[in-house]
Amino acid sequence: MKRALLSEFMAHVNGFHARGDYLRMASQYTIIATDWGYTGLLVTEHGLQRCVLPLPEPEDVETSLGTTAPDAVLCRHVNRTLEAQIQDYFAGKPAPFDTTVPLDLTWARPFTLTVLKACRLIPTGETRTYGQLARTVGRPRAARAVGGAMAKNPLPLLIPCH
Repeated sequence: MKRALLSEFMAHVNGFHARGDYLRMASQYTIIATDWGYTGLLVTEHGLQRCVLPLPEPEDVETSLGTTAPDAVLCRHVNRTLEAQIQDYFAGKPAPFDTTVPLDLTWARPFTLTVLKACRLIPTGETRTYGQLARTVGRPRAARAVGGAMAKNPLPLLIPCH
């Protein structure tokens, strides 16, 4: 059973890009007004790369996203469905996020990529400890390393980490 789960998990991980040149890719961003403040999404040619949690002003979001992709272009919308889900989420409405949205994790090292993908597979409403996640990725003694990988998570709404 454990071997089957690990095999299924590894099949999901292999679908991600893993290159380190993400800052050179064309990117676009949008700023979304929510009941909690302003959030932002940064998208590259490979998918969603960053989601900024609510900040008080749109300029704060722009500054935050600019540290990742200084040449990104502001767009009115980058993914209308996801933008609506984010607005619903911060309005307190049930808003399961689309797990088919392509993610750009080209910045991630192999271990971090594996951990983030495993975390994305955790069903909504369930939790895992870092130790459980370490066992899921086949590194049972790497709970602290899992915590470090989760601290780098740039997509906290789509890859929940707390």
